This record gives sequence, structure tokens and C-alpha cells, in this order.
Amino acid sequence: MVRPISTLALIALVFVAHAQDIDRGEYWIDSDPGFGYAIAFNPALVPAPDIVPTGINVPLDGLPIGFHVIGFRTQDADLNWSLTNFRSIYVADSSHGDIVRIEYFWDNDPGFGLSPLDTLLTNPASDWLGALSVTVPWGTSPFTDHLLFMRSVDDRGRWSHTNLVDTVYVSGSVDVNDLFEETNISVYPNPFAEQIIVRPSDDKPLRVILYDPQGKLVADSIIRSETILDLAGKASGIYTAFFWKNLKVIHQVALVKQ
Repeated sequence: MVRPISTLALIALVFVAHAQDIDRGEYWIDSDPGFGYAIAFNPALVPAPDIVPTGINVPLDGLPIGFHVIGFRTQDADLNWSLTNFRSIYVADSSHGDIVRIEYFWDNDPGFGLSPLDTLLTNPASDWLGALSVTVPWGTSPFTDHLLFMRSVDDRGRWSHTNLVDTVYVSGSVDVNDLFEETNISVYPNPFAEQIIVRPSDDKPLRVILYDPQGKLVADSIIRSETILDLAGKASGIYTAFFWKNLKVIHQVALVKQ
């Protein structure tokens, strides 16, 4: 289904040198059939020496999506024709598809369909009102605000506009004691051997994201109570953890695996 464009403005087609009334108009789309053989104006013109700005109905049902040219002209009582005037239009697809994928990125747009951060919807729908788990990429610069963007694509491959979701501040790397003082979130032990215990300040959701020393994502979960992160068998070194509770602030913490 295409989006109908029902009227076309017709402005001041005049026969200055003639006193005869302009009493007929016609138009064509894309292909000119010749003078007198095109489609008559609807509504018909009211005969007059000149045409005041008016409008005509131009049905576009059945036209393929894309650019088209409409030609229109008038004739006076002496059967003299005006020049043919042209108007370019674009017929757009206004039908609704089902949203199948949500794509998001931080700060810099990699291009449509090129962000590695996306979510495939298990139940595609024409309107999406769900929640989305957003990952904080490894190497995100600390001590600054970051912009989170999001867009969607439907089952016909059509993309939405890119939307700015929010501005989020990422703190610099702090130790677990500073984290507790700022948020009441407990993380221990640090250094650790195989397991980390995370105790939220309350039962509200806390996003925990953990990267190993090589930048590989090893944990990403939303917790509401004391949780054990088992890292047995993982490489030793400095792990980067992000704790996201306040929507506007992400806390970054360095954890050491012995």
C-alpha cells in the first residue's frame, strides 16, 4: 500500500493576451498522451479569464514507490492550450511491517545494520514497547558523558529514524570501597581467586557487566539480590566491571583475579 497524495496545487496558469475564459484542465502522470487526451481536472474548472490558486484531486493508487512526474495544462474557450507544467512527487510506502531487530550504539554511528550491539525480537510486532538490555562496550572512556542511540528495522528491511535514548556518565575506575561509599553496592573479595560476590544496595535491578583482561565479555546480568559470579578457570589479570543502577551513571571498577 502506498501513501496517497490526493491533491496537487495548481497555481496561476494564465492566458494574459486573451480575453477568453479558461474552461478546461487536464493532467497526466509520467507519460503525456497528447493534448486533449489526458485526465480531466477533478473538480472541473469554473470558467474564468484567469485561474486563482486552486487544487485538483490526483489519485495515486497503484503507482509504484518512487519519484513520478505530473504534467498539467489548461485550455480556453477558443481551444488554445497553455504550456504543460510539471510537478515532481514521491510516492512512499506507508504500510506497517513488523519490527524484527533493535540496534543500538554508543557515541559514534557505525552505519545502519553495522552495530555489533543488537537484539533480535522473538515476537516481531508493528509496535515495540519492550525493555532492552544494553551492553556497555569494553574500553568505554571514563570520566565523561556517553550518548546512547537506538533504532529498529522491520521485516521488509526498512529502518526507523535513529533516536537519542539518553546521556550516561561513566565514572573513572574506582576500587570496591569507593563503589560502596558511592552506591552501597558491595563487591568482594578483591583480589579474588575464583568467585566474586556482588551484593546490591536494595532489591532494585542492578546491571553487572564484566570483561576479562583481553576485553572478552564474561558476565552480563541483571541482579536484585546477592549474587556469586563464578570465574573459575578464567585468565588471571585485571577485569573491568561496570555496575549500572542509576540510569544516568555507570560505575567502573577494576577487579584483580589472582
